[in-house]
Amino acid sequence: MHYKTLEPPLILALGTALLALAGCGDRITESGARPAPEVEVVELQASMVERVEELPGRVVAAQIAEVRPQVSGVIVERSFQQGAAVEAGQVLYQIDESRYRAALDRAKAELNRARAATEAVRLRERRLASLLGERSVSQQDYDNTAAELRQREAEIELAEAGVQSASIDVDYTRVAAPIDGIVGPALITTGAVVTANQPEPLTRVTALDPIYVDIRLPVSDLRRLRSGNVQADAIELVLDDGSTYAQPGRLEVRDVSVEPGTATVTLRAAFANPEASLLPGLFVSARVTIERRDNAILAPQRGISRNPRGEAQAVVVDADGNTELRTVITSSAIGSDWLIESGLDAGERIVVAGLQKFQPGDRVRPVAHEPSDTGQHVPTAEPVTPAPEREDG
Repeated sequence: MHYKTLEPPLILALGTALLALAGCGDRITESGARPAPEVEVVELQASMVERVEELPGRVVAAQIAEVRPQVSGVIVERSFQQGAAVEAGQVLYQIDESRYRAALDRAKAELNRARAATEAVRLRERRLASLLGERSVSQQDYDNTAAELRQREAEIELAEAGVQSASIDVDYTRVAAPIDGIVGPALITTGAVVTANQPEPLTRVTALDPIYVDIRLPVSDLRRLRSGNVQADAIELVLDDGSTYAQPGRLEVRDVSVEPGTATVTLRAAFANPEASLLPGLFVSARVTIERRDNAILAPQRGISRNPRGEAQAVVVDADGNTELRTVITSSAIGSDWLIESGLDAGERIVVAGLQKFQPGDRVRPVAHEPSDTGQHVPTAEPVTPAPEREDG
């Protein structure tokens, strides 16, 4: 058997290392555990938040009136500038009124004749009434005259109705704008023959102030819109060039049916349009406040992770530094935060940095997280795996 002798310097070095290792073992034993790792936390606060969605919309006219003639005849004049603003009652076309004017004169003559005939019968009725008291005329003669008087008075009423009808026809020869708005192109030219209530319009008048915007809202957001404390008169409009329309809109109509193909409902908002800058058919975007909460809990996205089942979770730190992995329910993203539906309360602290330094259930040393002002994207927290149970022995 051979033995190898250690040189004195090597013996000295080995002894020093063993003493150092023994000293470290004494320190771990005396403290009982490693120092608690430092992690960054954010204390959650309750605040008022609004969820604003930018939804697609399309401008539609509040009113569109198709102008049609109500009497037949020849167009003798067009008295409007195409594309100009017109007022209700303003004459747009003139139909030849000569035959309607003649019909009115004839109706007036019939009325005068009926009045004259009635006056003659009325005088005879009065005379017979006085003679009837003296028994100088029979009751039958008086009754016949009284009945004739009533018939003549009815003829006056009929003639008056004829005059009124003929006068209306004369008025209808002046085709007027039915509403205030912008008149479109002339679809019928001077000299054309038109008929009463023809299917083809002479032109169209479109009311542009106010004007409507039909907005498509996902049906999933309809419940929040109905139940939330939402201002119906604070809808913003974003034009196709990216600018914001100066006038706020007011929500007026909610559709009661869902479109099967898109799972959306239609909202209709009204906007003042004094400069006629919003035209029917224009595609826009509408910023609609879907939901408003006065005591909402927002948690930084970097403090919320997802487990393999897709559940949201956060690590909560209590007042003693103890950690707890908690499942939470989030709804929507607001900026760099998640809106918390349940699982977290105001005043609680969640870990946003240092998750890799510990296992849930360990004790940590929390420090307040300092927000970054760089404006860069903040990554979502990595999934946290619960610490395995320790086996005895």
